[in-house]
Amino acid sequence: MRKLNISIDDVSPHPRSSTRVLDKCYRILESVPHAKFTLFVPTAYWRSVPTPPESFCEKPLFLHEHPDFCEAIRRLPDESFEVGFHGHHHGIPGKSNNDELKTLTVDQAIETFLKMKDEVERSDLTHKFKRILRPPAWRLSPDGFDVARAFFDVLAINSEETYAAIYSGKQFDHHWKRRTVFADAYPPILNVPDQWDSLEVVFHACEWDRNYLSDEMADNMISLFHTSSASGAFIGDLLGKV
Repeated sequence: MRKLNISIDDVSPHPRSSTRVLDKCYRILESVPHAKFTLFVPTAYWRSVPTPPESFCEKPLFLHEHPDFCEAIRRLPDESFEVGFHGHHHGIPGKSNNDELKTLTVDQAIETFLKMKDEVERSDLTHKFKRILRPPAWRLSPDGFDVARAFFDVLAINSEETYAAIYSGKQFDHHWKRRTVFADAYPPILNVPDQWDSLEVVFHACEWDRNYLSDEMADNMISLFHTSSASGAFIGDLLGKV
């Protein structure tokens, strides 16, 4: 049977990139009870560059400072939702909203991953987060790529071919490759391929993003489940046993 995962990036305490997106998830679950969602959560989301203006944050949104958000994550039913890491600040304060992990050295990667882990523990969410990383904007330095092995079991990035080319096979060995998931579809930017067995469809919680999981997008996902006869799957299910 075909396997289909719905991933949502940037789920955070930000008022315009918030848990309101979960309403769309539950809309899907009403029609497709076996659907499964992977939420990617930055541990201290900080959009420090006002582009677009409604995305701007004056300070980082540490999870532990937002108990209502944390409680909403704790209440998610484990049979339908899993949670993965999506960077710490997500961007580089004052420089970029998206490239936090793009140029990390080994020491910087260790420091950042430890901050992410510590913030999840401080927020009493360790039992909800899985050892899954999606780098912000799916950009990760070669050193960060290597360091990630010690912290995460699955790296949810773009295509395997892209990363094989970037890293020339040095870091991209068979052991890590089996733990790498890529998105075949990124609606509405890319179309769902005609032929697929395992598919991850990626959305955003950001209401300013054209990839936001809107009511229309939710209805499209319901239709995709029904027309493809797919079964809901978590990220690891797309890879098989790891």
